[in-house]
Amino acid sequence: MKKLIILISVLTALLIMSLTACDGVKEPSDTPDTSETSVTTRTKTHESGHSTEPHKTESGHSPHEIIAGQVVENESLDRFNADNDNFTLSVTVDAAGDADELLRVGHSGYSYIEDSNLSVVRKIVSIEYDERFDFEKAVITFELSESLIKSPRIFPQGENSGELAGLSRFCLWRWCDEVNMMLPIDADYLDNENKLVIEMTELGDFYIADLDRFYYDMDLIPEGIEYDGESPTVIPPNDPPAFVIPENPPFTIIIDEEATVSRPVIEGYMNLGWEVYFNGRNVLSRAAGTEYRYNYFGTSAGKYEIYVSAFVDGGYKPISNAVTYTIDDKGVMTVENARPVTTSRVADSPEYLKHVVNEPFIITIDRNNVITRPEFDVSGYGIMGWSVYRNGKRIIEHYNASDLTYLCDETVPGYYEVYLQGHLGEYVPISNIVSFVIE
Repeated sequence: MKKLIILISVLTALLIMSLTACDGVKEPSDTPDTSETSVTTRTKTHESGHSTEPHKTESGHSPHEIIAGQVVENESLDRFNADNDNFTLSVTVDAAGDADELLRVGHSGYSYIEDSNLSVVRKIVSIEYDERFDFEKAVITFELSESLIKSPRIFPQGENSGELAGLSRFCLWRWCDEVNMMLPIDADYLDNENKLVIEMTELGDFYIADLDRFYYDMDLIPEGIEYDGESPTVIPPNDPPAFVIPENPPFTIIIDEEATVSRPVIEGYMNLGWEVYFNGRNVLSRAAGTEYRYNYFGTSAGKYEIYVSAFVDGGYKPISNAVTYTIDDKGVMTVENARPVTTSRVADSPEYLKHVVNEPFIITIDRNNVITRPEFDVSGYGIMGWSVYRNGKRIIEHYNASDLTYLCDETVPGYYEVYLQGHLGEYVPISNIVSFVIE
């Protein structure tokens, strides 16, 4: 009995800590309304109380004009739900911009907790919103699957549940940067719908905890329960089996000495994704439809493997080679078949990002470094040109892109990146970036 009192006190303290240290849980109110709402807009004001006319993006969305009641239906959310048998996630946001484009859902980088904590209901989810756009709040709903609800219990229920009587089996936890740990948050558990619902003013990393297993992990046997001490049946991890790369994958990805992975333009495939494996286990599935480069943030000692997947024949399958690197116990990284590192990353530079092109033109490059652009009406882009970078520094601005092809005939060794630019008040990128190496 004393253990149970201590545990409940600890949980209560953690909950209070989470509500104070981790700002982001909306003030308690009635159960959040998850029904479809009408979309309204409002513009945030400065402290003076005067609103300013926000800068419009090309899509017409202001980064400061809040659009209420946006129900997210995008590739990253579909991918996460497709790979998860324990619950279905849904998100509704009040935020600026198009939430389908700006909100990203994926398997959390804190997935290592799944192996060390029996109470975690896989998978841990990461929810992010593009920081360039204002975010006001989100209603996040975890609809628990029937198989999870009916999964074996460790302790007896009903009349024989003893001190556990009246306690909900499932609750929600969130990563808190302030204390560098997961903490419980005050979510509503809708018994009749098998849903956990939380209204947040901040996003982040969340997981569902099975308190039945939490008590077991804490070596707690509540008073009034007869327990035989047998180990519980662990919830299946739901991780996909070890991946198998096709003999001749249609696309080739490369990796540099800092483990940044680059992919080419990929057409004809749906729902592209970065798949990251750590010591043979899938730890991240991340939408890659608009990302041509990715650097995984994990630093634990072990072996990392990354490839690009796509939705093929009813499932997610590899469509590229896999690149590999390892980190030893001293933190030293070794990358297999590494390419040279760029001194600055053009794709992430302010110069490239200063103008957001919502639908950039897709350029391609062949083995002879001949770059091809698509045909389109060039009248709105002024004098178009090719921008060529070597090791992160611009070396050429070739202002003759009227032809559909351009041969970059440089011979100096280095890592080259090329994009098409047009004049929209100033010269800005209007295409993706293609890259090649001269050794």
